[in-house]
This record gives sequence, structure tokens and C-alpha cells, in this order.
Amino acid sequence: MTAFYKIVSDGFVDGFGTNGNDSVTGISEAEYKELMAFFHTLPVAPAGKKYLMRAEPLAWVLVDEPDPDPELDDAEALEIILGGAE
Repeated sequence: MTAFYKIVSDGFVDGFGTNGNDSVTGISEAEYKELMAFFHTLPVAPAGKKYLMRAEPLAWVLVDEPDPDPELDDAEALEIILGGAE
């Protein structure tokens, strides 16, 4: 028998699927199908942004993509990678 689950953190769906374990929230097959259908409506985010799936009510929320390292610009990062910076 297939079990369905979702993981919600801070009001956003972090994941959902089948055959989870005791650490995830069990959901019905109908809710799983609703999440899957909604997932397929994911819009393309503009540069520097990403979409999060809000749990209640189910909606896409556009947020800023975090800067991987706000201390470095691209040239500084390349210099470090190439071994030129100390």
C-alpha cells in the first residue's frame, strides 16, 4: 500500500511524495494529487528570484534567491578558486 506525505516548514511545502517515514506528515492520496497538479503549474522565476509553495492556502510565493556569498563578487571568487587570493 502506498503512503503519501508532505513536509511543511514555516508555512511552506518543503517536499511531498510517497512512502515517507515517521518523521513526515501523512496526507491523503487526494491531497497528494492536488499538490502534484499544483507543482506542475510552477512558473519560471525571473533572475535572482525563486518560487516557494505556500501550504495554506496553496499558492506560489516569489522570493529573492539568497546570494551564495554576499562578501565576494564574481571576480574575487574566481581569484580564490584559481589560487591567487590569500
